[in-house]
Amino acid sequence: MPYSADPAWDAQYNLYKTWNSDNVYKEHTGKFVIPLALSEAQRAAGQPSVVIVDAFAPYTERVMTFDVKKASRPPVIPKPTDSGPFVFLGGQIKFDGPTANSRADAFDWTVSGAYVYIQSGTSADTDGYVLTGFPVPLAQQYDSAALGTIPDGGAAAELGADALGGYTVGQTLQPSNGYWSYSCPTFFPAALLNADLAIGAVPPPQN
Repeated sequence: MPYSADPAWDAQYNLYKTWNSDNVYKEHTGKFVIPLALSEAQRAAGQPSVVIVDAFAPYTERVMTFDVKKASRPPVIPKPTDSGPFVFLGGQIKFDGPTANSRADAFDWTVSGAYVYIQSGTSADTDGYVLTGFPVPLAQQYDSAALGTIPDGGAAAELGADALGGYTVGQTLQPSNGYWSYSCPTFFPAALLNADLAIGAVPPPQN
């Protein structure tokens, strides 16, 4: 039971009405584009019209949004602070209501927010992407967490239990052979990233 020791995890499963979360990763390459004013002769000669300059080191920005609704009690939400390999830059939390339910005997709590992080350490193209966890236990979370073993040092060792399970399983995925399965809801493995898709490539037919 990987979550039982943490008092922040919510045991009131049946009171949650919705739990939605989105994660947007922005890969900042550190490159600037400088357009050049070329003459007609330079264009005709095929001179490039832009110069790409490496201005700073690459880094990954993560924007996490969430929207959760719970009956009768306030919900558990992500804490606006540094967490593992993610450095918290800022964000907002919005509390709607609380509003009386249809029976007027309790209140429904709706809380939403958006947090901005800088990812320190892990590399999306070699490790994958961490997604938001859930405040209630799910069967696939327990299964994935049980499979996880802590890597030797590095930012991946700071991931949450389920994301760590997803990370370790993701390192073994071989999508091209057709014999793999993946059900972790809080980690997107790097094995599923394909550079050829960005240039319109089509996978060859499978025999």
